[in-house]
Amino acid sequence: MSQITDWVEIRRNKFKLLFIFGIIAVLMITGISCLLTPKEGFILTVDNKRLAVVENEAIVIDAIDELKAQKSQETGFVYKEVTNKVKVEMVKGLKDEPVGKEEIIKILALKLDWVVQATALTINGSPKMNVATLEQAEEILNKLKEEFTVDTEDKELLALNFEEEVTLTSADVKVEELVDLALAVTLILNGTDKIETYKVKKGDTLWDIAYANNMTVNELKEANLDLKKDVLSIGQELKLVKTEPMVHVVADVQLTKEENIPFNTKYISDSDLWRGQSSVKEAGKSGKQRVTYKIVEKNGVEIDREILEKQVLEEPKTKVVYQGTKVMVASRGGGGDGQLAWPLRGRITSGYGWRRLGYHTGMDIDGVTGDPIFAAGSGTVISAGWAGNYGYCIDIDHGDGLLTRYAHLSKMDVKISQKVSRGDLIGRVGNTGRSTGSHLHFEVRINGVHNNPIKYLD
Repeated sequence: MSQITDWVEIRRNKFKLLFIFGIIAVLMITGISCLLTPKEGFILTVDNKRLAVVENEAIVIDAIDELKAQKSQETGFVYKEVTNKVKVEMVKGLKDEPVGKEEIIKILALKLDWVVQATALTINGSPKMNVATLEQAEEILNKLKEEFTVDTEDKELLALNFEEEVTLTSADVKVEELVDLALAVTLILNGTDKIETYKVKKGDTLWDIAYANNMTVNELKEANLDLKKDVLSIGQELKLVKTEPMVHVVADVQLTKEENIPFNTKYISDSDLWRGQSSVKEAGKSGKQRVTYKIVEKNGVEIDREILEKQVLEEPKTKVVYQGTKVMVASRGGGGDGQLAWPLRGRITSGYGWRRLGYHTGMDIDGVTGDPIFAAGSGTVISAGWAGNYGYCIDIDHGDGLLTRYAHLSKMDVKISQKVSRGDLIGRVGNTGRSTGSHLHFEVRINGVHNNPIKYLD
């Protein structure tokens, strides 16, 4: 009996163990099955690029809102929305654990592009740039005006405006489209490149064209890459690159200043003076006046000036000059054709032609140092200065190949290129150069060939 009982007990224990092992096996299989079954979750993507596993869409929305508030507080800009494609999608088979909101904020701060509320600066209806705030835009306009504000003591600012129509409007733009204050002022002042063309004329050179247009030759060549050589052709068109400011600041200013009043000159004929001589009898003196102007300046350059008021403080004094009218009319009876007048009164000390010291190319007329010498005919002074053995010497071109020379002068009263008339005072007798005493050496040349002066004197 005891053996049977023992056997039954053993069988019962075996069944218990088998049952326990069965339960454990079922539990293990169920656990493994759970582990092998894919989990569902949410993926955050920006512009189709996977960034992180998140709990749900709501946490991402909260993270974006908090990031927007942070950026608005840090920069002072009004952040409105993102331009990226942000998605939260449910997917299966996730193994990573979802990240928290703070980590999402850090991730998104590096990836999102924002639209902010800005102020657009528009010139003559054309948008030019965007700045962060209305206050910043107004500061830019004030700085532009300050660039050309008149701050001198003698000028009073009456008005300061822009020539163009400048408006400020609200606009939603990307952050990268914003321009800071300093750059905005620089861009507006320097303006844009304005292409102009120049047509080459006869005698033009690259240097002349560049200088006339405030450019260097290299800048001119850079603007015309097809210009291989320095050789230009008439009618050729060259590009000129010039900067054109976006706006022009027009200032109306009032200026009051004292100015000189120029004196007039009164000429009185004097028969005691030789023609060509003059004598100041009364010196002139400038007057004084106080003048008030209204001046218009554009970008600091004066473009108009109007007299508002004028007050004479001191009248000018007229200068009185006596002008000589006396001419030498006495004839020497030389038997000439009368084409030329005698330049000096006096005896002939040496005639034209051969003499002991060689061939004499002119005639010498005796005189005292300081005696007046007159133009033998009307013409143009082509030489007036030191001429070696001739001393101080004057040459007058009378046209048609006729030239007269006056040498050994002590003083010259004319200058090169000066027009003179027959009988005008041109110089004084002297003893300069290779000379043995005070006299005038007078020559007549026809087409460069010396001729006897006596043949041409009346």
